[in-house]
Amino acid sequence: MAKVTVYLPDDLAEQARQVGINMSAVCRRALEDELRHRRLMLHSLEVDEGALADSFQALTQRLNLDLTRRVQEQVNEAIKPFQDKWAEVARTIGRQQAQRMQEARKRTGG
Repeated sequence: MAKVTVYLPDDLAEQARQVGINMSAVCRRALEDELRHRRLMLHSLEVDEGALADSFQALTQRLNLDLTRRVQEQVNEAIKPFQDKWAEVARTIGRQQAQRMQEARKRTGG
């Protein structure tokens, strides 16, 4: 198997590691999808090697953007239960604080 380097924003890579995303598998799927797309395009159009070489940089950028999007989606999915729990905790704290303020007003006659 070939070894390839893919650059990701540091925070995105860290988030992916924290939730156990297999970045190699995500990248591999994105590349397979892109190659399938390109084969369909090449089959339907006549493209010379020079034009294909010129589009390689665009392909690389698209793959990096696609990988970044896929990893971010997986990170978002993985942290959703924690976000929901945090929202529930925040609502509970808010209710408790409102109740304490009401009780304090009653005690002070305000």
